[in-house]
Amino acid sequence: MPRPRARKHIRFRYVLLIAGIALAVFFIIRFVYSGKYLREGLRLYEEKDAEQALDRLEKAARLNPWSSEAFAKLSFLYLQKGWFAKAAEFAEKAIALKPESEDAIAALGESSFHLARSEESKNNYPEAYRLYRKGAEACRKALAISPSADTIKYLSTAYLYLGEYDEGIVYFGEKLPDNNDAAKERTKLLEIKKRFIAGGGPSGIVDPDTDGPLPAGGELAVAGHPIFKFSGSDTEMFQNGVFYSDLDKDGSTELVLIYKIPSASASASGPKSCFVSVFKRSAGRWEVRWNTRLSGSDIGYFTVENINNDTWPDIAVESIYDFKSGAVLNIYSWNGSSYKTLQQIGPTWGTTLQDLDGDGAMEIVILDRKKNEYSSITYKWDGAKYARLPDQ
Repeated sequence: MPRPRARKHIRFRYVLLIAGIALAVFFIIRFVYSGKYLREGLRLYEEKDAEQALDRLEKAARLNPWSSEAFAKLSFLYLQKGWFAKAAEFAEKAIALKPESEDAIAALGESSFHLARSEESKNNYPEAYRLYRKGAEACRKALAISPSADTIKYLSTAYLYLGEYDEGIVYFGEKLPDNNDAAKERTKLLEIKKRFIAGGGPSGIVDPDTDGPLPAGGELAVAGHPIFKFSGSDTEMFQNGVFYSDLDKDGSTELVLIYKIPSASASASGPKSCFVSVFKRSAGRWEVRWNTRLSGSDIGYFTVENINNDTWPDIAVESIYDFKSGAVLNIYSWNGSSYKTLQQIGPTWGTTLQDLDGDGAMEIVILDRKKNEYSSITYKWDGAKYARLPDQ
């Protein structure tokens, strides 16, 4: 007959065995029901019944937190509902469980793109920049597994927003040379290359040994797309807001500056603190010959050159408002004694000037945006103004 201590030991072993069996049954039931909900959710997903699919897949994910397929499909359903943060969260869970999950990687790319757009609208450019990079990397990984037209489009747009035109052109040409969707996006990037980057020109300012022309509290503006300025990107992407040109053809060079005066030190200007001015050197000092205040809060494209082939240098500068409103291209022409506003063109999300037809006058090509779609609009000089050409 067993001794009391031995009987207690046997009872303890039985308790452990029963607990183990109960736990195993519990997990088996969870996995069985998880599999059932997963199968139902996938079927409903294919049948486009999003609400019921969401219900079943959420149950499957709760019962089996190791189901990468449930997390991946949920991320797409959250995308459809516009729940981008949740979509990114579940896509990352799926990728952690299955790094090669094409659906999850593609969902992460798309959700990161939408989150970046949201941060842009709040002027949180560093976070927008980080999310665009994250989205681009996810899209590249997804395309390495299987090309998708939607993923190609999102990657192309990310390249556009990041200003990485050359990288996008090379990527689509080398990685997806036979893909028609990639070829279209590559062509688009070629067409709009450099439109978010300001025009060329001297980057130096006046002789450091002389008094500078900027007013008190003024700071030299840097022309270029603001997402790059606030992201810590290489500032070589931008030009200083400086041009030298003999504007009045008297043999001496004028200095054209775009600059800002912080609103705290310019009560008359308020928040609209961007200016473009023409200075002339006289008796060792810079004198203002012409000045105008620009609307908007930042500077985009900037150039000084003979645009309309009237022999006189013109000033063209973009006033950036925000990413929803875009920018306006301001063109100022010489009237014999000063500058006047020739025309304003916009809204634009990027500008380039080039003599496309060889007639001596430059055409103006702006980038237009409607939701996530981009297209170019061309304006041609008709002798009095720039007129929009018919869409092709």
